[in-house]
Amino acid sequence: MPIDTLDIFGSDQIGIHLSSIGKVLFHPRELPEVIIEQLETTLQLEMAPISIGGSNLIGALLAGNSNGIAVADIASEKDIDQLTAYGDVVVMEGGVNTAGNLLLANEQGCVASPSIPHDGLEILTDVLGVDIIATTIGGQDVVGSLGVVNEQGVL
Repeated sequence: MPIDTLDIFGSDQIGIHLSSIGKVLFHPRELPEVIIEQLETTLQLEMAPISIGGSNLIGALLAGNSNGIAVADIASEKDIDQLTAYGDVVVMEGGVNTAGNLLLANEQGCVASPSIPHDGLEILTDVLGVDIIATTIGGQDVVGSLGVVNEQGVL
C-alpha cells in the first residue's frame, strides 16, 4: 500500500479539502496537476474536481458512500447536479450542514452526530441505504472530524 505526504494550498490538513466517497475522491478544482497526479497514484480512486458553494473545503462539506452523498446547504444547483452523477444527494440544512464533519459513512453503516435531527437521520438512512447510529466520539459531536472510515472499518 503506497503512503505519501503532501500539502494542499499550503496546509498539511489535507482532510479538510478532500472527500473519499465510494471509489471517488472529490477534490478542489484549483489543485495543481502535480497534486492531482500524486493523489491519483497514491489512492487509486477516480478523481472528481468540485467546489461546494464556491468553497474548497470539500472534506468538511461532503460525506457519503456509493449509494448517496450528503452535502452542505451552501451547495449550488450546479454542485448538486454534478454530485448526482455519483448517487442520490441529500442537502443538509440549517445549523447541521457540514456533512463531512458530522458523518462517517461506508457501505455497511453510518455514524452520525447526535446534533442531526431525527427526521434528518431518516432521510440520510434512505439516501445512503445503510443503518445510522447517532453518537459522539470522546464526548464530541463532530464525528466526521474525529474519525476516518473505509470498507475495512472505522478508526
